[in-house]
Amino acid sequence: MTANKKITPSDLRKQAQRLIESSQMPTLDELLQAVIETRRKYVTQILAARAEAELKVSDLLSQSDVSQT
Repeated sequence: MTANKKITPSDLRKQAQRLIESSQMPTLDELLQAVIETRRKYVTQILAARAEAELKVSDLLSQSDVSQT
């Protein structure tokens, strides 16, 4: 799979089915633990990206307000 190819729902189902059949599908607890660890690892970047997005939206809204007056 190339870096630009998007995974379709049917691709994801096939991949999940292969993992289930080979007994390699993680449990829900394992999946949630991986999400927790990833969020903990990247919390600083996540919060910074959210703050940056909020600023951009705020700037766009204020520019829109100025142009309408």
